Amino acid sequence: MNVKHSDGTLILFEESLDKGTQQAYNYAVEHHKPLLIANINDEKSFVQILNWINMYCIRDINIAGPRESNQPGIYEKTKRFLDQLFVF
Repeated sequence: MNVKHSDGTLILFEESLDKGTQQAYNYAVEHHKPLLIANINDEKSFVQILNWINMYCIRDINIAGPRESNQPGIYEKTKRFLDQLFVF
């Protein structure tokens, strides 16, 4: 439902996509929703994400990524990434 009711899906990852994240990806593709996959360790991702948001006029964004239980530490890293992203 998050994919369906958002303007686009942003998938953030560090190492790989887990099963749930892959499902979000597949659902976004299936429903022709704007989709961007970005590595939280790549500084270029900030500009790429902001350009993507502007290009598709995204107001309601679905953010997906691996679960903490599948990739310990991913929650804090992603939170720091998003905090830095939305400072721009």
